[in-house]
Amino acid sequence: MANQFLCHLISPEKVLFSEKVDFVVCPMPDGEMGIMADHAPFLGAIGLGSVRIRSSAGEFQFAVNSGFLEVRENEVSILVSKARTANEINVDALKKKISELVAGNLGDAKILEELAWTQAQLKLVQ
Repeated sequence: MANQFLCHLISPEKVLFSEKVDFVVCPMPDGEMGIMADHAPFLGAIGLGSVRIRSSAGEFQFAVNSGFLEVRENEVSILVSKARTANEINVDALKKKISELVAGNLGDAKILEELAWTQAQLKLVQ
């Protein structure tokens, strides 16, 4: 289709998604950004949340941690430090992890970061 563009979602572990799409929504530090074909060039930071992708094959969602987004010449590259699909998320394990993290020292920045990531994954599947 003329109104589609190429989208890549890549984590250090693997390429999670790479195909032509109709629409992408990315979490940014100050809200969400929607991207369609012929979007202006853009480079920005990805925030914690979910990337939503719509294509002729259906809709896809990924929980993502921090990263970068580049849009140029009808191609979107989303590079993230962590990403999970709904199928990769174990709700019971995440709930247990949240309980353990909350019981820890919430003044520790690493614990807070891990808690936020765990909650973002849980939000994707609920």
